Amino acid sequence: NLDDAEASLQRIYLTIQRINNIKIVKVNQDRNLKRFLDIFRDEWKKAMLDDFNTAGALGYLFEFIRYVNKAIDTDGGTATVDDSLSEILRFGNTLGILELDAEQFLKRDKLINNEMQIAEEEIVQLIEERNKARADKNWQKSDDIRDYLNSKGILVEDTPDGSIWRIKT
Repeated sequence: NLDDAEASLQRIYLTIQRINNIKIVKVNQDRNLKRFLDIFRDEWKKAMLDDFNTAGALGYLFEFIRYVNKAIDTDGGTATVDDSLSEILRFGNTLGILELDAEQFLKRDKLINNEMQIAEEEIVQLIEERNKARADKNWQKSDDIRDYLNSKGILVEDTPDGSIWRIKT
C-alpha cells in the first residue's frame, strides 16, 4: 500500500513538474480544460463535504491530472494550465500533501538513501556533459551518457528549455 501511495504521489508530482517546466505562452484560456477545472473544483469540494470522502476526492484529482496532461500535449502552456496547477496545489494543501517542491520529491528518497549508487552532483555533471555533446552534435556521446544514466535508474527528458532528469520508479 505504501508503494502504491508513493506511486500515486509521483504521478501528481510529475504533472506538477511538467507544468513548472513549460512556459505559459498562451494568455488565452483553454475552454475544455477550464470546463474540466470548474468540474474538478466542484466535485472535490462535494467529496470533502460528504463525510471527508478523500478517496472520492483523490479519484477526481487523478482524472483531472490525466486531463491536464492531455491539454499540455495538445495546446502546450496556457493560462488555464497555470490555473490548474494552482488548484492542484490548493487541493494538496487541503489534504496536507504536496508540501515538497516537485523536484525535491522526485529525487529525494532514492538519492538520500543512495539506492541509485550515483550522487546528484555526478548526475548534474553528466547532464551538462550531455547537453554540451548535443550542442556539438556528438550524438554518440550524448546517447552513451543517457544510456549510462538510464542504467543507474535515471531518466533524462529533453525539453525545449533543456534536459531534465528524474528517478525511474
